[in-house]
Amino acid sequence: MLSIKQLFIIAALLRLVLLVYGLWQDHHFVVKYTDIDYKVFTDAAWYTWRGQSPYLRSTYRYTPLLAWLLVPNIAVHPAFGKVLFIAADLVVGYLVVRVTNATVLGKREGVDDLADQATIAKERKNSSTRSLWFIYPARWIPSPLLPVVLIWLWNPVVANISTRGNAESLMGCLVLSTLYALCRGYYRTAAMLYGLSVHFKIYPIIYAVPLMLAMRNYPEFIRPKSQRGTSAPWWKINRYQIEFALYSGCTFLALNAIMYKLYGYEFLYETYLYHLVRKDHRHNFSIWFYPIYLTYNQPAGTLSALLAFVPQLGISLGLGILYADDIFFACFAQTFAFVAYNKVVTAQYFMWYFSLLPLVLPETSLKLRWRGLCMLLAWVVSQGAWLRYAYLLEFLGESTFSSLWIAGAAFFLVNNWILVQIINHYRPCHTLRVFSKSFGMTREKSQ
Repeated sequence: MLSIKQLFIIAALLRLVLLVYGLWQDHHFVVKYTDIDYKVFTDAAWYTWRGQSPYLRSTYRYTPLLAWLLVPNIAVHPAFGKVLFIAADLVVGYLVVRVTNATVLGKREGVDDLADQATIAKERKNSSTRSLWFIYPARWIPSPLLPVVLIWLWNPVVANISTRGNAESLMGCLVLSTLYALCRGYYRTAAMLYGLSVHFKIYPIIYAVPLMLAMRNYPEFIRPKSQRGTSAPWWKINRYQIEFALYSGCTFLALNAIMYKLYGYEFLYETYLYHLVRKDHRHNFSIWFYPIYLTYNQPAGTLSALLAFVPQLGISLGLGILYADDIFFACFAQTFAFVAYNKVVTAQYFMWYFSLLPLVLPETSLKLRWRGLCMLLAWVVSQGAWLRYAYLLEFLGESTFSSLWIAGAAFFLVNNWILVQIINHYRPCHTLRVFSKSFGMTREKSQ
């Protein structure tokens, strides 16, 4: 059995091999390994390095923070950004290990009947698994959790996207850090991380509802059992919710104010407003791409792009409300639905829910054998069918738009089926309650 250290070494080597191979392919082949977005990032960093606006690079539609982070691409080495993304990728893996271990320990200790802090401390001292309580998880990952952790660490899709120069691992790192800090009791830190996450990319705004609802009972899990009351109603707001909203909102607004001061309206439009009116006629996994393509230069095209938000935001909001007590599951379900219904879907968006998937699988009764395997095969095969028609269109010049849309529709249906299966096999779990047991959340952290 491999230790945690060995698992991470193998994961790092996998990414290093892909990084080196990518540099070689870029040098020897017409078709490049590096994502075109990385070229955009680097060009924007070049403008930033020269004291100019990163938005002088057309199609750069991200926060200036990303261009600032990648200035070493110009000053040090062009591959610096890829190394940064790989590092963030591995940090996500570390957080996955921490969270899954803590969740299992909390459940093992009987979280529905929490003891007070003195009892928790005593149980830790006498626990045979006490090594899992401290700074780094135990040397070994429990066998049931190993496949779950490897969904991220040894996932070739994740490794490929990071080493191609895509920045989504940074988002995964920010989102998981937010959830981890919240569950550890550092709710102010979590709020600031959340504000940074939404500034960095707007999609985490969908987590606002489940985050606020999950915190309605937040004080209950840091009090002795004798002082705990019944679950608070959703309309009753406590100071933890207010402070979380203030800290996250102020962080988001402060960052935006700084960027607006530096780059003006161009920053607001390219980073946020563009995505509201975006009409991408290029082929992608989205079920909306073909209708938008057919009506691209017509008023109906704008209407189609706006209508796409209705089911996407409606379903995401509903899932966030329904599963708010389990913040990990709520965020995963929201993200999965948000990506499936998005008007633009590319492989890099899969990273958004891949980072959350290992956190929720232990809370389901799904097994890899048969049902789990069928779900995986359906996801891969439907995606492969789409890629085949995309290859015929892009590289051989064949008109496969109708077939491509049908394949995209099949992929869309498969994603909906997978989400329904995960929800049907979900076993309710109160995330904050589990963590208050496993990490011994104290009042000092929450004041």
